[in-house]
Parts: sequence; C-alpha cells; structure tokens
Amino acid sequence: MSCGEETALLESLEGKKGQPRLRPPFPAIAGLYGCPTAVNNVETIAVAGTILRRGGEWFADFGRPGNAGTKVISISGQVNRRAMSRRPCRSRCGS
Repeated sequence: MSCGEETALLESLEGKKGQPRLRPPFPAIAGLYGCPTAVNNVETIAVAGTILRRGGEWFADFGRPGNAGTKVISISGQVNRRAMSRRPCRSRCGS
C-alpha cells in the first residue's frame, strides 16, 4: 500500500480506499477513526538523527539550490532489478 497524502493514508488504515479526505477537519483534530492523530513523514524521521548529529548544513549540501536534501526513490514493477535509494533532490533519473 502506498498513500502519499496523509488523509489518504488514514482512510487506508481504516480499511477504506486510500483517497484524500476533504479538510477541514485536519487529522490533528479528527484523524484515525475520528480521533486526534499526528501523521509524520517517515523520510524525515529516518534522517532526523543524522541531521542532528551532522548538522543542517551537511544535509543542505545535498540537492540543488532551492531544493536541498534527499528523497527516497523506489523502483519496482517490470524492471530488471527492484531497488530503493536515497538520492539528492532534483537528481536526474539516469544518474
């Protein structure tokens, strides 16, 4: 299951089709099963410790001006080799 929008993820967790909800109310007010819910970005959480250890400037050195940092890229389906990789933001697909 892959739901890129927070309310779509909540819908999916409730056993419904992963479609975004109309807002307001926002998930912090009425989220999972109508209860207040904090939805966090796992990409941010996964790298937060490293950013804290190495500093924000280190992380900002990845990517390009105006779009710093990294992005998790997933390659799946009818491909020779499935993969998941963390790449600098705005990387070209062939790099």
